[in-house]
Amino acid sequence: MRMSVEVFGPVIQRSVEEVFHYFADFENSPIYGRTVKTVKETDGSIGVGTVFAEESKIMGKTMKTETVVTGFDPPSEFAYSGTFENGMTEQARFVFEAVEGGVRMHGFADVQVPKVPQFLSPLMAWQMKRQVGPLLEHLRDAIEAAQPESNT
Repeated sequence: MRMSVEVFGPVIQRSVEEVFHYFADFENSPIYGRTVKTVKETDGSIGVGTVFAEESKIMGKTMKTETVVTGFDPPSEFAYSGTFENGMTEQARFVFEAVEGGVRMHGFADVQVPKVPQFLSPLMAWQMKRQVGPLLEHLRDAIEAAQPESNT
């Protein structure tokens, strides 16, 4: 089964640079609930090719994922590809837009789930949107609770 999802996050009251860099550092993911555990496996700065080993809870089951950064254009666009241990794959892209009062993230994801009939795609997409919306609200809360970056 293949499905595509598009989501808009809430306005985050921080600079577009702060939001981009916080989100792009997937080691922050456990703070807002995107993953249970995330470890950066490659050396150096985050950019295209950076690999993260992740563990997520999906429908109550812990699942390991290898996530690779596939697009890195600070502070406007970030993309990644995830391969889950059950064979599921995800290609995701987030656009960061400065708006009145802060930043809004606009996300796109294409997900392929093996051995699931295609006719279930609308139901699975609906479920995914139900999970990603609150996740982006948790991201907002975590970034806004963090100390703002200093310009000194």
